[in-house]
Amino acid sequence: MALCNSRAVLPIGRLDAANPTNNIISNNGWLVDVPLDVLKLKMAWTQLNQAWPILSYRLKKNGRTGDLEFHMIEQSAIVLGSGFTTATVAGPVASRFDYPKPTDSISCVPLDIPHHFFSHPSRCSANALLNKDVPVAALHVTRFDDATIVGLSVSHALVDGSGTKAIVLALLGILKGEEVLPLATHDAFETYPCAEDVPPPTGFRVFSLWQMLTLVLVTIWDWLRSPRGGLRVVYIPAKDVARIKAQAMADIAAKESEKSGEWISTSDSIVAFLLKCMFASETRHRPVGVAYLVNIRKHFSSIIPPTYIRNANAGVSIAMPDAAAIPTTSLGTLSLLVRRTLQTQTQQAALVHYIQWRIAKPKQMPMFMEPTGAWAAFTNWREMDFMKIDWTPAALDPGSKRATCLYLHSFGYGPLNLRNAFVIGPDDPSGGIWALGALSDSVWKDVNGFGRYQRK
Repeated sequence: MALCNSRAVLPIGRLDAANPTNNIISNNGWLVDVPLDVLKLKMAWTQLNQAWPILSYRLKKNGRTGDLEFHMIEQSAIVLGSGFTTATVAGPVASRFDYPKPTDSISCVPLDIPHHFFSHPSRCSANALLNKDVPVAALHVTRFDDATIVGLSVSHALVDGSGTKAIVLALLGILKGEEVLPLATHDAFETYPCAEDVPPPTGFRVFSLWQMLTLVLVTIWDWLRSPRGGLRVVYIPAKDVARIKAQAMADIAAKESEKSGEWISTSDSIVAFLLKCMFASETRHRPVGVAYLVNIRKHFSSIIPPTYIRNANAGVSIAMPDAAAIPTTSLGTLSLLVRRTLQTQTQQAALVHYIQWRIAKPKQMPMFMEPTGAWAAFTNWREMDFMKIDWTPAALDPGSKRATCLYLHSFGYGPLNLRNAFVIGPDDPSGGIWALGALSDSVWKDVNGFGRYQRK
């Protein structure tokens, strides 16, 4: 395809450049309970790329600076089917993919991802986009006799979770005959003021060479001591979601009754529940650092326009002094720690400090743990409501029934498969909550923690 001249280059945004995950290809997929019209999706995808041509740009690395950048292409190069692939699989989806399903009680099941259902095989690696003549975003549709999988694959250097949702909603909007609003492709933080000497915000630091070496050695030893246990899906049905929050609230009322105005969200209690499962049998006395990713669009609405798909996230660092104390710490106390930290670190002044620090030091890796400590990372996607997206406009027979999502897939193709991480969400239409985790084999099988909820 024809590239524009060498001057037609769009640098990644200042906050995108500071994002440690900008080398990941994000792949999200919706398993929809009816056959979808592949031709309609293909034409809508082409129309969306013509309206938002940045989706067809190429991801390159500047040979002089090492920075990532998007290379524009001629509008005429965006032809029918650019970045669109499809596959047809005979038989019902249940015969080819045993996807996770809601359960009556809390469950934890291994996940063997059929990657070729959600993404074209050529995009299933960390280097599939970089310096290749392929679009930065792609749509892969897999048709079964009774269902359809729609997989969106896009570089994390371009979008975050909100950007992913905006792309899907725009695609479905086209199928409903709606006008596609112009996309804001400028860097919202291009002129954001910052100083070179901004210190790290509370809970964050930059490791020295010795500290980084120590972390690497501790991590390698941890991997050898307890091999990676792969991905597993935790499902918490609505009644247990309510029970977990009620228990946390009761703990708080018993211990914090003298304080007024204390409250926690459902997500706070779920994070606390997952942490207690992760460290259920922990006996080593070491500090714990928890990274919690938050979306900052509403906090910076004066500079971030509504049609903005680029990264707009900030990190919150939750510190716990002793991992060995977590098993005996009440659910309410942990939930309240999460809530208080979020409230403190998402104040406008705190977020401004974080953004200025990341923009000033984009190539420094933000650390939220001690080199020899334990750590965990959480991304909360509940507010995205990904499973509530209505796919009916893409159905072969839109008038027969509402096309709903049976399962949401989420995966990132990166240079290194990390663990000790959870994506919380989406909410299931039934009211339950899904969580996808990557932990060690011993943690998954711990009978005092996740092992209690294991199902094959």
